[in-house]
This record gives sequence, C-alpha cells and structure tokens, in this order.
Amino acid sequence: MKRYNWAAITLHWVMALSFFAQLTLGFVMTMATLNKVQEFQIYQWHKSLGVLLLLAFFLRFAIRLFTQHPALPTTLAPWEKWLADAVHKALYLWMLLLPLTGWLMVSSSPLGLPTFVFGWFEWPHIPGVTGNLAVENFAKVSHTWLAYSFIVLIGLHIAGTFKHLIIDKVNILPRMGIGRMLIVLCLTITPVMAADYKVDPVSSKIEFSGVNSGTPFKGTFEKWDAIIHFDPKDLQESKISVVIDMASAKTGNAMYDGTLPSIDWFDVKTYPKAQFESQTIVKNDDGSYLMQGTLKIREKSIPVKFSFSLDLSTPVKTVFSITLDRLAFDIGKVSDAKGDYVSKEIKIDVTLSASKL
Repeated sequence: MKRYNWAAITLHWVMALSFFAQLTLGFVMTMATLNKVQEFQIYQWHKSLGVLLLLAFFLRFAIRLFTQHPALPTTLAPWEKWLADAVHKALYLWMLLLPLTGWLMVSSSPLGLPTFVFGWFEWPHIPGVTGNLAVENFAKVSHTWLAYSFIVLIGLHIAGTFKHLIIDKVNILPRMGIGRMLIVLCLTITPVMAADYKVDPVSSKIEFSGVNSGTPFKGTFEKWDAIIHFDPKDLQESKISVVIDMASAKTGNAMYDGTLPSIDWFDVKTYPKAQFESQTIVKNDDGSYLMQGTLKIREKSIPVKFSFSLDLSTPVKTVFSITLDRLAFDIGKVSDAKGDYVSKEIKIDVTLSASKL
C-alpha cells in the first residue's frame, strides 16, 4: 500500500482541522476579553465540537484496527520508526483523553448547563459527578495540560514529516492524501453562516406570570444571555440559544421571591440555569416564523414551539409568548402538585430587541 484508504484520509484531515479549531477556541476562551454573550457562544461551540470529535475518534480507531495501512518507508532508521510509532499512538490517546476530560469537566460543573451539540441533539452528562468540585478541578487541570502537550505532539508529528521531506528526501505526504486536505480545508472555511445579533439588555426582557390563590402575579428574570444566529434567507443555519439565571427571578413580592429559589420550586442551588436551544425555524404562510426547540429547567428537557413575528428594522424586534406547565418541570410538585394555589400554567412573555454584530 502506498496510501491510506479514503475513509482514514478524510477523517484524518477533518479531525486535524477540528482539533486546530478546538485549540484556538480554548485559547480564546481562557485568554481573550469577552462579554458574556461571546463567552457563552464560544463555550457552546467548544463543547459541541468536542462531542463530535469524541465520536469521530471511535470511528477513526475502528478504521485503524480493521483496515490495512501503509508501512513506514524502509529508509527510516530503527529509532525513527520507534519515535514515529510512539508519537502516533500518543496522538490517538490524546485524541481520546482531551474530549473525555472536557466531558468530565462539563458534567461535574456546579452550573449544570446542558450540552446541545450545535442544536442538533442533547449530549448527556456523566452520571454521579454533577457539582463535584474535586472532580471538576481534576478534569480542568488535566484538560489544560493535555491541550498543551497535544500541541507538542502535533509539532513532533509535523516536524517528522518535513524532516523526511527536506533532509531524507522522502515524501510521505501522499500517504495521507494532501489533495484531500485542501478539499476539506476549502469546505471548512467557506460555510454560509447566518447573521449574529447582540441583544439589547435595556429594551429586552423575559417575564413570567400566573395566578396564586386567585390573585394574578407577574415577575421577571433580571439576568439572562442569548446567542442569536438568524438569517431569514437561511433558516436552516439559524439558531437561537438562551440561558436564564433562575436566581434572578423577581416578582416584587417578598413571600414569592423568598419561595421561588427553594428546593421545591426553582432549586437554584442545584439547578442555577435554565436553557432554551432552538432546533428548527420555519416560515409560516402569513410571514411569521415557527420555532421548535428544547427548554431545560431542573434537568427536565421539554420540547416547545411557538410562533413569532419580526420587525426587521434596526434593531430587530419581536414580542412573543409561551405557556408552560410548571409541573412538567417538577416546579412546586411537592407543595402544590394539583395547582390548588399556584396555577399549573405559567405564561412566559419575551420582548426582544437585537442588533447585528
């Protein structure tokens, strides 16, 4: 054999470019000065790509085990063959350990934020570690050092290739289909992306309302972030993600505000965040849009859908409502399971104003 098979070659270059993107995102997350919206967005990209790389690793490892691959050039010295084999095996091990430690870090985080892989599906947490700070710290340190050492391994891998090419006059690049790398690179850097929008926190709000003992009440979430990629001409690539700080819920009533954070209601110590991730956005016949997605509160993920209209002037504006069953999310399930006091149906009113970045 003079070259790897097409599956191995394609996965090699797709994963190489993806890991390069992951390392770049990692440095941006930890070193750049970002606002909350940018930080959340990059973290979601990093987590999503990490899940896909973990899945791709097992596919690539299976291809490595069950298909033939070309032998190293006979002109290499024994120590060069040993080093090439050692670096290659280390790269495989690091490609497994990096996403695994990232997964462990996310799973053990006290924030408990879910991972929606690019809005396509939800990736579960590793059970039994949520909120374990010792596990989170171990995973964070391991993930960091694995990333730095991975850069060293990649450098050795590339250096070896060019050493053979320049000094030994042995070109091993065709073994891994350099032409396919160029195709993958072109496909990677030329996607059609929807427009990014930044929410105006002054004129935007998320409110909730219901009835308690026959008396209407109304409140607002004072802290929340939204990531918006939206293009009316490319709804397939359009996605919306919203994270709400549940402890920021305020009604102006001291009794309500004291009860909402408690274990039976929002349980903000265990479940500090609620999250919505869109999955599909389609245009209705009347010009409005129908969004379907998943809302996660107290580790309960429920499909929701709602229609909304857009004022596409600058800034873009929309107002819409959703009615939720609080018992579906185990909110007040112990103290008021039948809705004798607090209505089962809670209305969420969203006012959104956003400008293009």
